[in-house]
Amino acid sequence: MAQAICNYQWTKEWQRLSDWHKVHEKTFKELLSDASNTLR
Repeated sequence: MAQAICNYQWTKEWQRLSDWHKVHEKTFKELLSDASNTLR
């Protein structure tokens, strides 16, 4: 039982991290395109 709870917690954590990563990646791409627009 403890194992299942542990897995559940970990999965939730992982979900949160990957969501964060997606958001971050989007922001990073936007920052990059802003930067390249500024340089031009």
